Amino acid sequence: VCVVLAFLATSMFTYSIQSRLSESSAEELLLRNLEDVQHSIEQASDEELLNITRNITGVLRNGMNAESIHTLAKSFGVSEINVVNAEGIIVLSSDDSYIGFDMDSGEQSREFLALLHGEKEMVQLYQPMTLNPEISRKYAGVALAGGGFVQVGYDAAYFQSKIATEVVDAAKFRRIGQTGC
Repeated sequence: VCVVLAFLATSMFTYSIQSRLSESSAEELLLRNLEDVQHSIEQASDEELLNITRNITGVLRNGMNAESIHTLAKSFGVSEINVVNAEGIIVLSSDDSYIGFDMDSGEQSREFLALLHGEKEMVQLYQPMTLNPEISRKYAGVALAGGGFVQVGYDAAYFQSKIATEVVDAAKFRRIGQTGC
């Protein structure tokens, strides 16, 4: 009777420990996979916005005016395009109320002044705008050869649609264990 009770107790103890170790291992793997997916989404989103900004910059090199800015914003499906001069002032924008804005006047916009001091390209995290903290956007900027830079931003709707696409793509080939369960 003592041997049977000892055997049952050690069996239950061993089963309990192995179950906890298995759950812990699965949680760690899930967390790592989620971090990988998050990184993939951020990287893809940054690269896409940067490519759009490069394309818009290339088009604007052929001539910049208010009409071309508005047309480009619609055709590329972005929320905002700004052309900033070498002094950090917005001189052309798809939103006319932004013209004359000093990029040095807020923390979010100030980050882009690095494009006036040697940086060639940059992407900023999705965050509230300096001009209107109630609106959040993700921005990318590309320096212009003669000084200044082009800044392109998109809003929540565009950002969420791209995230949804990237989540599906990033999660397609991820599985846990032999069966995926």
